[in-house]
Amino acid sequence: ALGQETVSWVCIACAAPVAAAGFFTYDGMTFEQFLCAWWETVFLRAGPRVWKSENQYEQKMTTRKEKKGGWRAAISESIGRRKSRALKLSEYDNCRRTRGSRRLPRSVQQSIPIDCIYQDGVWRSGDVYNKAWSVSDVNYAMLSDQSKKEIQTLYGTVYAGLPADCWAQFCVTSQRMDEAAFRRDVLMQVREDNGDIYRAEYNALLENRVRDLGNTRQQKFLIVSTNKPNIQQARERLRHVQGHLVSALSALGCTVREVDNNERLRVLHGFFRAGEEQQFRFDWGKSRRLGHDFKDAICPDSMVFRTDHIEIDRRYAKVLSLMQYPQRLDDSLIPALLRQAPRMALSIHVLPIEPEDAAREIDNARMRVDADKVRFNRKSVDNLDFTSSVPYRTRAQDAVVAEWQDGVSNRDQQMFLTLLTVVCFADSLEELTREVDAIKTQAVNLNCRFIDLKYQQENAFNTTMPYGLRRIENMRTMLTEDVAALVPFHTQEVLDPGGIYYGVNAMSGNLIIGSRALLVNGNGMVIATSGGGKSMFAKSEILARFLRFPLARFYPSGNTARRPVRSAAWWWIFRWTAVPTSIRLISSTTRFPKSRRTRQRLSLCFPFVNRSWARSICCPAIRA
Repeated sequence: ALGQETVSWVCIACAAPVAAAGFFTYDGMTFEQFLCAWWETVFLRAGPRVWKSENQYEQKMTTRKEKKGGWRAAISESIGRRKSRALKLSEYDNCRRTRGSRRLPRSVQQSIPIDCIYQDGVWRSGDVYNKAWSVSDVNYAMLSDQSKKEIQTLYGTVYAGLPADCWAQFCVTSQRMDEAAFRRDVLMQVREDNGDIYRAEYNALLENRVRDLGNTRQQKFLIVSTNKPNIQQARERLRHVQGHLVSALSALGCTVREVDNNERLRVLHGFFRAGEEQQFRFDWGKSRRLGHDFKDAICPDSMVFRTDHIEIDRRYAKVLSLMQYPQRLDDSLIPALLRQAPRMALSIHVLPIEPEDAAREIDNARMRVDADKVRFNRKSVDNLDFTSSVPYRTRAQDAVVAEWQDGVSNRDQQMFLTLLTVVCFADSLEELTREVDAIKTQAVNLNCRFIDLKYQQENAFNTTMPYGLRRIENMRTMLTEDVAALVPFHTQEVLDPGGIYYGVNAMSGNLIIGSRALLVNGNGMVIATSGGGKSMFAKSEILARFLRFPLARFYPSGNTARRPVRSAAWWWIFRWTAVPTSIRLISSTTRFPKSRRTRQRLSLCFPFVNRSWARSICCPAIRA
């Protein structure tokens, strides 16, 4: 028989690992969460997933029909019971109700966690229904400090108006411009006339610009998700939320429109099949009629989720999550992160907390801080130490709790749980490593820190992509003003299909392709200092318009007869900017340029021609 002392030591040895597990944390995960993530990554979800198409009609014929209500009704009922009582902050942070489908994927189609899409643009994953809206950008970077504060205040009302049974995902996608769309919408087409040689030169100029700048296209989507037992209730809730979103975002100057299935699937296709954007084809009616899975149109050939990265065909991806936030968020955080990689997606998940739950959580936090103070003071008195002060960590927690209480009670602030994740795409592991290092370095410069989310890459990937789901628990408690500091707006991009080239956006580095025909009023004004290039800019625009629209008519403002100027005008423009003999083309007209301006222009051309020949031809025209 073992002695009492031996049994005591055996009990201590058995209990020590369990006690140590209570202090274990890894990337925000507890010990049991880490074990589950490790088991899923190494065993359950390990190995490559290949392309395997599924027919919806075949599935319905081979599977047993669910009973009326079934497990969905049970889950919805349990969610309703849970929401009928007050929730703790840990229950808000839990991703059980925001996870969506729990199906264990065995193919690349099943790796996309969307079960069904509806014709009106609503997507379903398990008992989670969501809908996406496209939001245009605003010129936030060019505003004054006072205007930026007003924009942040209005942006905070977007999330403050969300009901408690919904949560929002603001997803910003950055992708390279599709080459086929670039050639169709930006470059000039051959018209088989005398201007094709100049169109070729114009296209070569734009292609060189794009090659040097790496022209990217950013799209912003606001996705609202909710837990409902059926599609009818989900549509009613999303329709109610849409009215608030349109009014709140319109006050910011944004254009809000619903995103249909084709546009949303096209964004996913651009990430899964980079370089094959022009091959995207999807017809919702045909797919439903034949029973085809919509995922066949967007999914890659293979996917492998490794410990710290993802392999998509022959390309790579990695997901990062913002773990450490500064005391005061800088509104330049989001634009700075988006400039670090050409192909990436950034998502901001915002989960509203009920006011009564927030007040109760603040009271509990206040009680915990006060209890720490009491314990420290009691210990100091027992040690006869009357000069020591409360530890800095306790004082910092007290300040945070006081700020929360003041914001909720006195400044009408609302409490949210916020999550920021980033996924980068690259063609090689070396390029992926450089992009990840650049993002982490930029975050450190702004007093932030990203984590790699090892053993959570699949859940983090499905959280970041525009699915409207949240599958990781790395939330941060914020007030309305802190959430509003995560401003995703930077500068407006002008890329009108069929427009002409106006220059390069100084803020984003992208091309400016505009079309006056798309404006309500196509009139414009060119303003610059003397010698700034106003005349050259106007002539270049007229020339580009003649090349784009050969049958266009132009009316000079000084002509009282209002006679249209056609093909001869662009020959005059081109020769006037090239050689000094173009002054002889104007000698037959009734109006001459001023001598001073003509001498200034001709002085630029004298070094390229014979000086005596130029003076003999051009000086008489100047004196005239």
